[in-house]
Amino acid sequence: MINKNKIDKKTSLEIFDTLHNSYESKLDYLTTQEKLLYRQNKLIDNKENNIDKNKNNIKDKKDLLHTIRRKLEYTQKDNEVFITFTWIFRTILLILSLIILSILGVKLKGDA
Repeated sequence: MINKNKIDKKTSLEIFDTLHNSYESKLDYLTTQEKLLYRQNKLIDNKENNIDKNKNNIKDKKDLLHTIRRKLEYTQKDNEVFITFTWIFRTILLILSLIILSILGVKLKGDA
């Protein structure tokens, strides 16, 4: 009976050690899984932050592009008005020049 108790005790200790090692192994595995999950969540958060930053950057670029286009349209309209006034001014000067030349021509013929 004493011998049987020692064997049972030895076997029980071996089983306990095996179970304890298995438990520690599972704890290590769970810890590793938690760390991996944490890293994945952190990567996802970083990607989402980058996506938000890129969206804001795109929005800012679109706003800037819209502003530049609007300024360009205003400049083109101003140029069209300037070109029209220049054409009208040149036409008026041409007509005045022809009138002055006509008047000079008539005076020169009248004096001669």
